[in-house]
Amino acid sequence: MKTRIKIILNYLSKFLLSIVVLGFVLLATLRLTFFNESYMLKQFEKTGYFDQLTEEILNKMSNYIIQSGLEKEVLEDIYTKDMIKEDMHTVITALYHNQSMKIDTSKLKQNLENNVDSYLEKNNIKVDDQEALDRFVDQIADVYESKVNLSGSLNTIQKIVVKIIPFINIGLIITGIAIVALALFVKRYLKEDIITIPFLTTGILILVGCYFFNSKINVNNILIWNEEISSFLTAVLSKLISQLKITAIILMIVAILKTVLSKLFSFHK
Repeated sequence: MKTRIKIILNYLSKFLLSIVVLGFVLLATLRLTFFNESYMLKQFEKTGYFDQLTEEILNKMSNYIIQSGLEKEVLEDIYTKDMIKEDMHTVITALYHNQSMKIDTSKLKQNLENNVDSYLEKNNIKVDDQEALDRFVDQIADVYESKVNLSGSLNTIQKIVVKIIPFINIGLIITGIAIVALALFVKRYLKEDIITIPFLTTGILILVGCYFFNSKINVNNILIWNEEISSFLTAVLSKLISQLKITAIILMIVAILKTVLSKLFSFHK
């Protein structure tokens, strides 16, 4: 009877250990990627998002040039990629720390006003409607702010992120404690191997999950907000899946090595 109970406890504890290890790996991966400020900022740089955004902002601003009657030259050097990177850093930091996301466009406005004044002076043009010119400057600044802030969508994302991060942190603590507790129980009371089955099972589950995800969802066809952010999220998601696969393979290798080494040591004994 005791042997049967021990066998049941052995399988049950290893099954639970596999589940909590899987949960810990998934939560840790999310926390270190999508819900990690530094990681996301690095990905913006690596995926070329800033270059795409710089071009998209200029194209959007050019639409207002046609309406204003001015030439496109007034938009030259009113903002730079470094300005975009700095402002993106500001809003992303604010997003993860639940702070107000306000972009300062005063420098851009000043640069635009200087360019407009130079253009008007060079072409000997007098302005009869200063209010219209001021509105044009505000519209150009709004285009910049809107594009950097994803048309206000970052405010919505912020509300979601600041709620999810605490749950992920708590989940990591709970699964971490559960792993330690179950590992001690299996090792001390059942005197069984605590690595092979949980690691191997977790690795297999992750690989199977990634396979089904890739077979059911075409990551390249994901469209969120605009083409630039969709391209960025596609690249990050693809990298996330790759990282999960690497983690799964490492877990499986560790499990296999543990089994092989255990048998070698047993053979020599």
